[in-house]
Amino acid sequence: MKQSFWFFGAHVSILADEQATNGLYDLVEGDFAAGSATPWHVHQAYAEEIYALSGELTVLTKGRATVLRAGEKAVVPPGVAHRVVGFSAGTARALTIASPSGFARLIKTLGVSAEVGSKPAGAPSLIKAAQAMAAVGDEVLGVPGFLMGVAKWCDDFIAKAA
Repeated sequence: MKQSFWFFGAHVSILADEQATNGLYDLVEGDFAAGSATPWHVHQAYAEEIYALSGELTVLTKGRATVLRAGEKAVVPPGVAHRVVGFSAGTARALTIASPSGFARLIKTLGVSAEVGSKPAGAPSLIKAAQAMAAVGDEVLGVPGFLMGVAKWCDDFIAKAA
């Protein structure tokens, strides 16, 4: 059932999703290159547990940076704004459990299929990310209300320039 994607610069593999777990949780393995990062966001519908397997990841929350090394974990409860950043000199690897399910659906919607030997995909457009995240109860922070128009203009401008 393993499905691999590029997701916000990270290579992630869905090991178990809502179909496999009856909606109880999603299990996702991720490889984070140095400098890869999620946007600031908040999950309203599920908690996220991040277990570092190798390298070093930093989980940023309001006023706090939690550095995770192999064997360490961070728990992000629903409603807590956070960001995950790969700060290793090399690649960091982690397991994420999102409970109840929802995270894997987001990855399938926003991620780009990671075929063997494929190169990392860039971040999705801000508009697409905000819409897909809202569908699973997540919110991208820093792009509220009136800024959505600015984000759409930027996405359109980049698309025309490509």
